[in-house]
Amino acid sequence: STLVQGFGLLSLVLFAGVLLLPYLIILAVAIGRFWVARSWLGRWVLADVLRQLPHLRLAMMALLLTLVANIGVTSLVGSFRLALTDWLETRLSADLFVDANALNVSQLRDKTWVSAAHQRTVIDIEFSGRKAEIIGVSVTSPDFVATNIIDPMPNAYERWAQRNGDKELIFANEQVRYLAGIESGETITLQTTLGPRQFVVGGFFHDYGNVNFTFHMRRNLFDELFPNGSVQGWSIWVEPGRFKDAELDLVKMGLDSTDWVSQRDVLDLSMTIFDRTFAITRALNTLTLLIAAIAIFASLLAVYQFRRTEYALWRALGAQWPQFFWITGSPVLIMTVIVMVLALPLGIALSWLLIHKINVISFGWTMSVVVSPSTIRFTFGLIICVVLTAFALASFGQRSAVNASLRQLAGE
Repeated sequence: STLVQGFGLLSLVLFAGVLLLPYLIILAVAIGRFWVARSWLGRWVLADVLRQLPHLRLAMMALLLTLVANIGVTSLVGSFRLALTDWLETRLSADLFVDANALNVSQLRDKTWVSAAHQRTVIDIEFSGRKAEIIGVSVTSPDFVATNIIDPMPNAYERWAQRNGDKELIFANEQVRYLAGIESGETITLQTTLGPRQFVVGGFFHDYGNVNFTFHMRRNLFDELFPNGSVQGWSIWVEPGRFKDAELDLVKMGLDSTDWVSQRDVLDLSMTIFDRTFAITRALNTLTLLIAAIAIFASLLAVYQFRRTEYALWRALGAQWPQFFWITGSPVLIMTVIVMVLALPLGIALSWLLIHKINVISFGWTMSVVVSPSTIRFTFGLIICVVLTAFALASFGQRSAVNASLRQLAGE
């Protein structure tokens, strides 16, 4: 699949929903007539739905696209935020991150507050025509365990953690799977300091935000094949309740406050950057909602203008103002409800396509689709308020306009 095909499918889904909307409204009116067969007011309201539909069709289509985009993009951002949070809490599970040159292993050996301490090593290579990095990971490191592996081979983690002869196991990020077309169990060749070596891909791991290919190799094997690898900083896990002791000890060792950072600070900074990055989506959702509200307001003004003589006849037949506004306003609400009913599955489908197609093709990583019921309820409630406001503004001053039209008819 390509991005063009992905966006093509996305467009087909959206336009299919837009074209289907008028027919769903007509079908809903046909079904509704059986429910209100004995109510003259109900029959009148449903008949007026069909009368207003030609004027409001485009506005309701705009509202549908607004809702679908709102649900789809909001679900995408919410899914990404949840996936990123879970991934960061695993990847940044260490309590402290210390600069590589600020500590050595002998300084940590006798510290009772240290639960675990590990360093990773890394080297840049090229794989499948793209930049890649190989990371040496300790087999006892708490931030990379068997549960982190996606679609692993049988006993993949245990086999990765020990020697396997000529073809060692290696784990790759999802980008390797989706952008390079490598599947679990396949053999790949990587260039090492000792020459080309073959590895079996034992499974994959999430690696959000990374644009490069990444491989996780057992640390002692990495040191054999890449003795010139760069050593990264220390990841230190602190015993429960000993965090202040850890910070005091680091100061006594001569470390500056800029030489380490806590897990909570890194997580907070990461999520702050994420929220700022996607703040634009809320602004765009508000803008599209405003455009849809203006379209509905303009369409209702056109309805009032086009049917003013007809509304004057209603008044001449004895229709009271509460009945008048009920009959003119109910069709708008009925069409809005149908729009919301159609927008929900379309919005979820849009989110699914964005996450499982567009996102995978573009970035090479996956995540679960998470739909927040509370967010959808809030969005639907907001839509109802916006539509009612548009109707109220459009109806303002219509009494005098209809009465003037009635006097004109009487004069004629």
